[in-house]
Amino acid sequence: MELRKAKGWSQDYFAEQLGLESKNRKATISSWENDKTEPSFSDTRKIAEVLGTSVGYIIEGTTDKGIATPPVGYVLRPAEEILQQKDELLEMQRKLLKYQELEIKQQQKNNAEKEALP
Repeated sequence: MELRKAKGWSQDYFAEQLGLESKNRKATISSWENDKTEPSFSDTRKIAEVLGTSVGYIIEGTTDKGIATPPVGYVLRPAEEILQQKDELLEMQRKLLKYQELEIKQQQKNNAEKEALP
């Protein structure tokens, strides 16, 4: 509501900008602003777009355009670090698969030798 008022827009004009049907659009805006109903996610996205802000600001009041404070127990890390760890994990998986492949071949060889015995 503050952003709408800061722009000097009436509820009716704001509803028009959102593309709401003219029949009950002022009542729709009023019910959102008075916490009687909540806009759908698609309406929330449109509200953010029309007001020139983020969905995060509309929902939680966060002013940054980036990531909000992470939940307890989560740590934000640079993307480069995460990508490096991903590459290391992939390399470890390749080595494990190669080792398992060798183990299977050795087991097959042992089984074939046992079958060849008289």
